[in-house]
Order: sequence, then structure tokens, then C-alpha cells
Amino acid sequence: MEERQRIYYWDNLKGVLILLVILGHYVEKGFPHDSVWTAIYSFHMPAFIFINGYFLGRSGKNPIDRIPRVLGLYVLMELLNTALSLLRGEGFSLSFGNPGYGCWYLLFLTYAYLTAYFIKGKKGNCVLAAAVLLSLVAGLDDTITDKFRLGQCIYYMPYMIAGYFWRVDEITSLAKRRRALCVCGFVIIQACLLLAGGLFNRKIFQGIQSYGKLSLTPVAGMLERCGTYLISGLLVVCILGLIPSGKCLLSELGRHTLVIYLVHTFLLQNFTSQVYRAAGENAVAALMLMTLFIAAVCAVILAAQKFLRRKS
Repeated sequence: MEERQRIYYWDNLKGVLILLVILGHYVEKGFPHDSVWTAIYSFHMPAFIFINGYFLGRSGKNPIDRIPRVLGLYVLMELLNTALSLLRGEGFSLSFGNPGYGCWYLLFLTYAYLTAYFIKGKKGNCVLAAAVLLSLVAGLDDTITDKFRLGQCIYYMPYMIAGYFWRVDEITSLAKRRRALCVCGFVIIQACLLLAGGLFNRKIFQGIQSYGKLSLTPVAGMLERCGTYLISGLLVVCILGLIPSGKCLLSELGRHTLVIYLVHTFLLQNFTSQVYRAAGENAVAALMLMTLFIAAVCAVILAAQKFLRRKS
């Protein structure tokens, strides 16, 4: 019974995070409020990637064997985006080195699987320190921000490595026992981010742009990036203590996060403008239409997957 509850817990966590991913993209597309965007981006992708590292570290499979699948999905998504671009009369724009909206995550998984293969058996703290140092140095370079999203992937890699090496089950158990402290910590940190919003560039949490492009000096950029690791790390620990362990709707969402992620990013990239026109430029109506659109497509894809599994 404990094993089933533990599985539901991780599914529930992933379910919460995929909803926050969608909400974060909605905010980015239609509701450009810095405080809401910062609140979400300060922890949702770090938590997702931390979980990736956790499961990679406990999997008996060779991580290299997973690469063909994610690269295949990456090529498929890029081809679909290009096909729709051609149908809209926007011309041929295929460029595998410049991933479409949301597709960077598939590249990150590729880098993560390669990294997991080479760090197996190494000293965790040393590898993590090296990854953070590499990230701080990479923020100085303006040339790696776009091509294959290398800069962004380097920025997020320490979270994967932490999940890979750390005793995540013990951290989670402690966070659950200190749930009230986790709630207070989460609220306080987010309140501090809200109050200090004018003192830093919120895009520092995204890891895409170099320090120079964020109008930061090298020293300030490194200090702010170190700050994001500290803040995001604390928020991830806090969120671990707030997730229910029993089976619920979140459990079902959490089992299909990659499908939901790819579908919603594909639809947001290619159909947002049409949905806004259909909603008469009303942001709330557009949000509702896009939500129904994404939910319907995901439901069809997941139902088709279940049907095919029964037939095989």
C-alpha cells in the first residue's frame, strides 16, 4: 500500500506542475503580469527537472536508450510546426538548432540522459558543484543562448543532478512532517519575490539569456543566478511537503505529463492568435477556449493510446 501511495504522490506532484506549466505559458502569452509569471517560474521547472533526476537516479535502464525516443519526438514536433507554418503561408522555417515553443525541453531531456550516463558512480556533491560553476560561467556567453538552447539547458542541469544524487525520499518525508513550515516558507519566499520584483530581472529564472542581455554585469549576473538556485531550491523543498499522497485527478494528469506538455505547447504556438480572434480579443474568453481546446486534444490522444494498448 505504501508503494502505491508513493507512486500516487509523484503523479500528483507532476500533475500540479504540469498545470502550473500551462498556467505559466498562459500568463506569458495573454496576461503579462510580472509577479504571477515570477511566482510560477521561480520553482515549477526546477521541480519538474528535479523529479526527472530523481527517477533517472533510481532507474535500472541505460539512460542512453531513452535518447532516440525524445529526439524522435523533437524532430516530429519541429516538422509539425514547420508544416503548419507552410499551410499558413509563412514560408519554410525548419531549423533543428532553434527549437520551437516548448520543444527545448526535449533537448534538455537528451542532455540529461547523456549526463546521467556519464555521472553514474561519481561523487554527487562534486558533480553538482561543477554543474553550478559551469552554469555561472555559461551565463557570461552570449553565443549559446539560442542554438540548441544549450545555455538554458546548462542552467537547469544542476536541478537534475541534485535529484539524481540526493536522498529525495528522505527530503520528501521530512517536508511532509513539517507541512506547516513548508506552507509558511513558500508564502514568505513568494512574498519576498513580489516585494523585491523591481530589484532584479525576472527573466533570470528562465536561464535563457546571458547576463549581458539581461543588462547585468558579470558579477551581478553570477550573484543573481546563485540566488535563483537558492530560492528555487527552497521552494522545491516546500512544494514537496504540500502534495497529497492519495489517488485523485492529479494522479491521472501526472501520468501523462509529456503528452500534455507537447500538445499544449504545440497548440499555443500555432493557434493562440486564432483563438484570441475567435474570442474577440477577450483574454478570459480566449483562456477558456484554449483550455477546452487543449483538454479535448489531450483526451483524444490519451484515449487513442489506451485503445492501441488494448489492441496490441
